[in-house]
Amino acid sequence: MSTLIKISLALIIGFLSFQSSAQNFSKYDGQKGVTSVAINKTLFKLMSAMELDVDDPEAKEMIKMIENLENIQILTTKDTDIKESFLEDTKAYIKNMQLDELMRISEENELVEIYIKPGANSSEVKQLFMHVSSADEDVIIIIDGIINLKEIGNLANKFSLPGSNQLQNIEN
Repeated sequence: MSTLIKISLALIIGFLSFQSSAQNFSKYDGQKGVTSVAINKTLFKLMSAMELDVDDPEAKEMIKMIENLENIQILTTKDTDIKESFLEDTKAYIKNMQLDELMRISEENELVEIYIKPGANSSEVKQLFMHVSSADEDVIIIIDGIINLKEIGNLANKFSLPGSNQLQNIEN
C-alpha cells in the first residue's frame, strides 16, 4: 500500500473518530428514563409559513427567530445513572465542539451551564448548549441555527422551557 493511501486512510479514520467523539446525544432517543424532543428545520419552515398576524410585534419576532433555526433537541431525565451519563457526555461535547462558556449558575442543588458556538457578531451564536443539573432532574438543550440570545430567552420563557429564566437574563 502506498504511503499516500496510508496517510489518507489515517486522516479519514482520525476524522471519523473525531466526529464520533463529538457526542451527538441522539443515543438517548427512545431510551427508557429519558424524555427526548427533537424539532427540525422542516417544522420551523412550516411554522414561519403559517398565517400569523403580522401586525403583532411578538408574532413578527417569533417568525424572524424561527426562520433562522436549524434544530432543537431537548433531553430530560430523573434517572441517576443517566444523569451521570449526561454529565460525561456534556463534558465531552463541550470540549470536542470547542464551545465557549457563556454563563454558569450554581444555586443550592442546581447547576445551570450555558455554552455557545460564536456567530457572525456578538449578539448571535451558531449553537446554544445548555445543561441544567439538579437533585431531581437533568436537562440538556441544544439549539442550532443563527440564534439571537435575547430572542431565544423570551421564546423559551413563553413556552416555559427548563432554564428559560436564565436565558431571559442574558444581555445582548
